[in-house]
Amino acid sequence: MEFIDRSIRGSTLSEVLVTMVLSGIVLLCVSGGFDTAGRLLGKIASESGFGMLDGHSLMDNLMSKADSL
Repeated sequence: MEFIDRSIRGSTLSEVLVTMVLSGIVLLCVSGGFDTAGRLLGKIASESGFGMLDGHSLMDNLMSKADSL
């Protein structure tokens, strides 16, 4: 009878923790970039009088002043 190696490779706890930390840093940077882009877009829309983004700017302003969503 022949033995077949059926071992499954896994990750160690330290590898999983490093991956989680790096993922958190990347997501923090991406969300900060989207926030900055949104504010810049709102500022450009309010200065240029571009009517299509007025609703977006109003909603963003209301959400930033709200206590909870």
